[in-house]
This record gives sequence, structure tokens and C-alpha cells, in this order.
Amino acid sequence: MSQFTTADMNVCQIEAHGLVAAAGSDSRPSVSVWNYRRTAITAPISKAAIEAAWQAAVGVKLCDCLNNRYTQAFNLCRIVNDATDPNIQVTRALPGTVIGDSMSTISAAYLLFRSALRGKGLKGSKHLFPVSESGTTAATSDIWNAGMLVLLGNLAAAHIAGFTDSNGNIWVPTILRRGKKYSQLTKNNTVVIVQDVASVVINKRVAKMNKRYVRSIY
Repeated sequence: MSQFTTADMNVCQIEAHGLVAAAGSDSRPSVSVWNYRRTAITAPISKAAIEAAWQAAVGVKLCDCLNNRYTQAFNLCRIVNDATDPNIQVTRALPGTVIGDSMSTISAAYLLFRSALRGKGLKGSKHLFPVSESGTTAATSDIWNAGMLVLLGNLAAAHIAGFTDSNGNIWVPTILRRGKKYSQLTKNNTVVIVQDVASVVINKRVAKMNKRYVRSIY
């Protein structure tokens, strides 16, 4: 039994887990983590309700940006304030909606999350993949074209808007400040330091993440 009350449960974390299908080499997992803070500490908490509301508001927009090599497999949701709170897992099977050739798995779309303050630990980001060749245009192939920027803009707008779950809790995007100087998340009683996201900026350049290379084929 958790020692925490409804009033203590004010920061949730959602992990979107998907699989990028093999395209000549191995498949790759694709995971993104999203943190939110609720604006009022009154209504009851249901992780199932949080996950469902996030999926409808943000998860669908995420899949709209990704190549159809991607399939969203499941979401995890937990309350960060309680170190012992287990994730719930909700199965999903939503494919990426951009058809056509995929870029390499090291190519990604990059979103920068800015808070209203300056300083270390006051920004967040997302590298999202797989992205599609159709997201760029010949002669400017290092830059996202207008169509891709619309899709990324829709995702950015959905994230910054937050969502309201079926219990009436309003959740706004936040940056979870990790590290010994800030949050203590490994044992109770936790210390959870967050800063609300003030803006989401899209990098127009195609980003790279070398750790997402597929295995070599000889």
C-alpha cells in the first residue's frame, strides 16, 4: 500500500514504446519519455485514465510523424512522486502513418523543450525516429520540408497543450530535473523538482543519433 495520498501524486511519466521493423538488418526499439504535472491536486488519480488521455492527445500525433516501419507497441505510465509506484502497461498497436521509404535509423526529428528559466537542467528534448525520406526535398535534403514541419508542429502543439484525463485532472508538460542537486527519485520520500515547459522548438535540420545504428551486415 502506497504511503502517498492523492494530494502527493502530482507528476506522471509516460513511456511510449514502439518497434521499428527490420529493413535489411535488425529491428530497433523506439522509446520516448514524456513528463507531466497536474495543475490542481483535488481529483482522484487513475493511471489508466492518464494513459488513455495522453494517447488520444499526444500519442496519435507522435505516430503521425513517424514512418510506417514503426509500430507503437505499448505505453507505460506511473506516478513519479512514489518511488515504489509500478508502471501500468497498456497495449497499443498504432503504426506510423507516413508511408514510403524510411531514412536510416540514425536519422531523427529533434524537438527542444524550453522552460521559462535559464540554466542547467532547464531544457528537455526528444529525438524521434524512424523518419521518412518524404520529409525532405531534393536540394534541401538536410532540412525538413513544409509537410514534415506541419506534422512536427502538430505534435509540438499537442504536447505544449497538455491533456485532461477522464477524472478531470489537467496535465501540463514539464521538465523533470534529475541529478543529486535536484530530484531524488530512487526511494521514498522522494523529492521531485520539475519546471513547466514554456515552448517547444523544432529543429528544421535532420538530426542524428549514432547509437541507433543497426548491426553491420557483411
